[in-house]
Amino acid sequence: MKTVGQILQKTRLEKNIPLQQVESQTKIRQNILLALENNDFQRLTSPASIKGLLKTYAEFLGLSSEKILAIFRRDF
Repeated sequence: MKTVGQILQKTRLEKNIPLQQVESQTKIRQNILLALENNDFQRLTSPASIKGLLKTYAEFLGLSSEKILAIFRRDF
């Protein structure tokens, strides 16, 4: 089973979208995007903010935010 971070990173790379573009369009800093892609959630603040960041990032990539959040809940 893939993790949330693996799905986000794989999708971003398949669409050939650089982190700088994600940052400029979502207003999520690159270090936070990398933490999400690396499943490094302890670097981030609260579960509520993590869910919001995941939702924004997933929607930017054209993924179902509901599915991404369900995988996040399953794993963490």
